[in-house]
Amino acid sequence: MQHEDSNPNAITFGYALKACRVLENIEEAQELHEKIVRGSLLSDLHVGNALLDMYVSCFLLGKTLEVFKEVSQSGGDVRLSTSLVDMYAKCGMMAKAQEVFNLLSRPNIVAWTSLVGGYIEHEKGEKALQCFNAMQQDGIIHDAPAFVLSMKACGIVKGIENSQELHAKLLEVAYF
Repeated sequence: MQHEDSNPNAITFGYALKACRVLENIEEAQELHEKIVRGSLLSDLHVGNALLDMYVSCFLLGKTLEVFKEVSQSGGDVRLSTSLVDMYAKCGMMAKAQEVFNLLSRPNIVAWTSLVGGYIEHEKGEKALQCFNAMQQDGIIHDAPAFVLSMKACGIVKGIENSQELHAKLLEVAYF
């Protein structure tokens, strides 16, 4: 394609990165990454997702975080960020999940619950409750899954007092 004086677009780069992932061709993927940056295509959701997916699939988590930062600085999407928070949390890399979360300028309820859920999954109830409280202070309106996660966090820390406070809040918003 490039030999015919055609410039690849976002869709082309997305599929080329997918091919690199399948073939585990990291060198070619890194060349594509450089071309994507030069072509100012990092802010495209399709390209950003494909690039992150390729690095994650090849277990290059350091490179994944680097790309995420690049995508974020070029106007990346909160869905992309939340997926990365979730991925790090599922891998048990809560410090990385928190680092990515902290890069979000305005985290939404999905980003918050991904982070809280990760802390709960790894038996870090105190940290999950801290996040739940920070979510409240941030003005995020809790949904039913957020309340369920916070109750699980109370169970981890054996926090009856916290559980009673959450129960009162639940009654206020009447999720039953």
